[in-house]
Amino acid sequence: MKRATSVDGGCGGLSLRWLCLVLVLLSCFFTTPAMARGGPAGGVLVPPGTVVPPVVPGQPVPAVIDAFTSLGAVVADGLPHTVTITVTATNPNDPATLMSYAFSTLSKGVFFSCGICTASAGFSPVSITATITTKSTAPIIIDTAVANGVLPDAVATLTIVPEAVAVAPKPPIVTKQAGVLAGATVTLSAIAKANNNTSPITISFLQTGGPAVELLLNPTTGLAPNQSATATFVVPVNTAGQTFTFVAVATDPASGLTTNSGTITVKTQ
Repeated sequence: MKRATSVDGGCGGLSLRWLCLVLVLLSCFFTTPAMARGGPAGGVLVPPGTVVPPVVPGQPVPAVIDAFTSLGAVVADGLPHTVTITVTATNPNDPATLMSYAFSTLSKGVFFSCGICTASAGFSPVSITATITTKSTAPIIIDTAVANGVLPDAVATLTIVPEAVAVAPKPPIVTKQAGVLAGATVTLSAIAKANNNTSPITISFLQTGGPAVELLLNPTTGLAPNQSATATFVVPVNTAGQTFTFVAVATDPASGLTTNSGTITVKTQ
C-alpha cells in the first residue's frame, strides 16, 4: 500500500509556515493606512505611535516700509517752504488689506503742516505736500507710521537739513585816507578792508576836482583785514593856490562791490 503525501502550495512544513507568517506580518506593518497618515495614498511612512501635527495657516504680519524720501529744500529763514514726502510700503498678507499712513515730527522750533498728517488710508506709494517753517539749521527728523491692522506698526524716519540763509555781500570799507604835499609831489594814501574782514581787496584813486593830473598808482599791499595803497602825482606848473580833490576806491573782487572814501583834498602853495 502506498502512503499518501500532502502537498502545500508554498508554506509546507512547520518552519516554512512560520516564515510565511512573519512575511505576512511585515507586509501588514508597511502597508497599513495608519502609517501613511497626512499624505497621499501610499504616502510617507511614519513609525507607529507618531502624531502628525495639523497644518497651521500663516499668521498675519505687520506692514513693511520699503522707502521714505523727501523732495524740496527748506531754508532756515522763518518762512514756509514746501516739501514733497513719499512713503512706499508693502502689505505682505494675502489678501493685502488697505493700509493707513501717518506723518509727524518732534523736532523743536519747527512748524510742520501736511494737511492730513494723522493716520489716513491710501494706496502705496503715498505722497503728501508738507509745509515746513524754521529759523534753525538743526536737522529736522520726519517720522512716518504705516499700519495694516497687525501690530506693531511699521515706522521709518528721514532727515531734512535746512539751508542757512544766504547773506548778501556788502561793499568793502575804507578806514583811512590822506594826501601829503612834499615839494612838487603829492602822495595819496588809503587803508581799506573787505566787509567780512577776510577777503582781499584792491585800492585805486580817482580825481574828482581841480586841474587834471596824471596819477601814478602803486599796487595794493598788505594782508586782510588791513590793506593799503598809494598814488603820486606832480603838481602842474602855474597851479599855485589850486585845490585838487580825490577819492580812494576800494574794490572787493569776489563780489565786485566798491566803496569810495571821503574826499582827499590837496591845496598847493
